[in-house]
Amino acid sequence: MAEPKIPWRQVLAQFITEITRSDYSFDSPNPRYVYHGIYLPRLHSSAVGKLVIGVDTSGSIGDKELNIFLSEVAAVLNDVNPQELVLISCDSKVEEVITLDSSDLEPITGLKGGGGTDYCPVFEEVERDGDLPVALIYLTDGCCNSFPTSEPDYPVLWVLTEDCKSFNPPFGTQIQMEDF
Repeated sequence: MAEPKIPWRQVLAQFITEITRSDYSFDSPNPRYVYHGIYLPRLHSSAVGKLVIGVDTSGSIGDKELNIFLSEVAAVLNDVNPQELVLISCDSKVEEVITLDSSDLEPITGLKGGGGTDYCPVFEEVERDGDLPVALIYLTDGCCNSFPTSEPDYPVLWVLTEDCKSFNPPFGTQIQMEDF
């Protein structure tokens, strides 16, 4: 019997939905419960704040993978409409930091990279910026074991192109693209 596979785009959509639906506030209590004298928080906003996407641009990432990564970045930008989307391309160091919003209609092409792989610089860049995101999505082939020593204060989703048995991040959720 074959193992059932959950489409990775569905998992990505669910991940984003969870982070967008977790901003509750008591400023305007939930009116469904006030009638009963119960004051519960109300969903403050379903909009996504700042979202960071790390893109592995190391030498093991080919044109096929990079094109799929950039297609997913465009889809997240269009479908999720975050207030700010920060795209960080990284091999063994941060190569580019590109800030996007829904008004950016031009497709992103050709990111810099081609060296070794290290996941730490993306997390260091986020910390250096000081404005923590609601989440970080890292698109990678998983061919690296260099992770930050401590878990960040935001959720992380690792999206892998390959079934890397040795990929074992110390934090976050990982899913595999079924396109590969």
